[in-house]
Amino acid sequence: MPYPTVSSARAKEVLLGRTASTDVLEKPQGPPYSWEEKLASAARQLEPLLGDVESQLVALAPVKRKMSEAWRSFEVSAARTIHDAMPRTHEALSDREFWTWAACFPLRDVIRRRYAGKPKHAPALENFGIGSFSENFVYRSWLRAEICTVDPEDGPCDLIERGSIDFWRSHIFRQRYGASPALARAFVRAVYPHAEEPTKATLSGPDIRQLAKNIRKVASNLLVATLDEHAAEELLRREMTRLRGNDGPRLAREGTRKESPPRSALR
Repeated sequence: MPYPTVSSARAKEVLLGRTASTDVLEKPQGPPYSWEEKLASAARQLEPLLGDVESQLVALAPVKRKMSEAWRSFEVSAARTIHDAMPRTHEALSDREFWTWAACFPLRDVIRRRYAGKPKHAPALENFGIGSFSENFVYRSWLRAEICTVDPEDGPCDLIERGSIDFWRSHIFRQRYGASPALARAFVRAVYPHAEEPTKATLSGPDIRQLAKNIRKVASNLLVATLDEHAAEELLRREMTRLRGNDGPRLAREGTRKESPPRSALR
């Protein structure tokens, strides 16, 4: 069954209004799936949530709107909704041009409303995956839930609720931890250990950045895709100890479940 794709160049032409064509390239790999129907349904589910956020932001000063808690909650909901709309496995999920299609066609209006700025100011093309694939809103929403899914039967664990928008974008998505979900989960758990306080970090901003830098150095010499839950937690424990000195913090274990076989993800 074909799945739809579009190149970045073609998508850019569409988004900038240089062409009215909605032609896409269909690739024949993978089992049948109702891509347009499922993603159109996801968009309809997210529309009222966007309306709620927009209503809450009216009373806020423009400088406070960008990082509002309302947007953080929306991104958690978007992650769950988009993940639910996708099949568990499919060749399309490892195809960047599929994710570009998803962002530029069925979920285009969601992204435009999510990143609406000044009147007549279009959202940055990066949010559609053009120029910087890791910024693709649809892909990173799915990836957040995928990282937090240990057992597919249970869906995403409570780690999906934890962390700030900036933490996920800067320290998870841009570091391409999709290849090592166990490491990403351990990182989230280390910095945000309390399920009941999902936005309360145990480290300062500079310390989080330093920890992320240290992990990147260690990961460059490891086959991180092979790390299981225990090995990933031990790695974070060691790095937290190095960061704080010999009396490193104990990592909370909320959200930990039995590790399932690793799934492939885009690098």
